Amino acid sequence: MKHTVQIVLQSKEEGIGRLVGVFRRRGYQIESLLMTMDQTEYMRIIVTVTCNQLALQQLLQHIDKLIDVVTVEVADDHVTSAEIYIPAHQSA
Repeated sequence: MKHTVQIVLQSKEEGIGRLVGVFRRRGYQIESLLMTMDQTEYMRIIVTVTCNQLALQQLLQHIDKLIDVVTVEVADDHVTSAEIYIPAHQSA
């Protein structure tokens, strides 16, 4: 089953590497990955992953243990394709 996971991560180069490493080491199949950054110290990452409910709960626990992760939540019910495309910064 496909699940959408929304993660807020501190904007550090090594943070995204650690996050992707969790998926890679544990063999999760990433269907899509969207990362937006703004002028703050955080980045928002939306990942669609295929796994069962138990594997999803384990994945969330592993992600939440990462030092750079601020929040992690399942967004299956409240993220639509219109909400996913959010420009990171617009110039005036």
